[in-house]
Amino acid sequence: MRPHSRDTVRLSSAQPGALPRLDPNYLGDDRDLATMVQGLRLAREIGQAGALDDWRAYEMKPGTRTDDDAALQAYVRRSLASYFHPVGTCRIGEDALAVVDRHLRVHGVGGLRVADGSVMPSIPSANTNATVFVRSPNALRTCSAAGVLDAMRCCPFPRADPDNRPVRDRHVPPPVRARPLTAPCAAAGIERHELPE
Repeated sequence: MRPHSRDTVRLSSAQPGALPRLDPNYLGDDRDLATMVQGLRLAREIGQAGALDDWRAYEMKPGTRTDDDAALQAYVRRSLASYFHPVGTCRIGEDALAVVDRHLRVHGVGGLRVADGSVMPSIPSANTNATVFVRSPNALRTCSAAGVLDAMRCCPFPRADPDNRPVRDRHVPPPVRARPLTAPCAAAGIERHELPE
């Protein structure tokens, strides 16, 4: 949950509509690879517990023949996937590396705020989606007090009726499929991007 590797998000050009350059840098720090191998060994140990005998047949992946560190590292490298809960690309704070202040204003850019998971300074020990929902009322109060919501006149999340059908009105835009890591796009003034089919 707390990787040492750090990704980068960079502008690809001076054009505001250009997509950013994203480098997740998975396993860029050797400590992360060691943690993943240790976790794989622990998962195997749990899977071999006697209490699971009735449900376990055999280890499908990576397989019991894959046991030395080099083989397990190779397996982790080729099978690793993201949990897709990135944070910190627009980290909140007052230091030189922070992107936004405590009022969600982007340092050095007038009239621009970021109010999503990217402002979290570090990964919480919880689902980042839930953390964003908990922090949303504060962001709403901050933006409302600054008059930002009067300018936007929309709600980013469609409300639902008891049958979970979206309720469309003039204040709720239709949902779009948004790219992961939308924060750099927001920082560039682009709210959402359609994914290519």
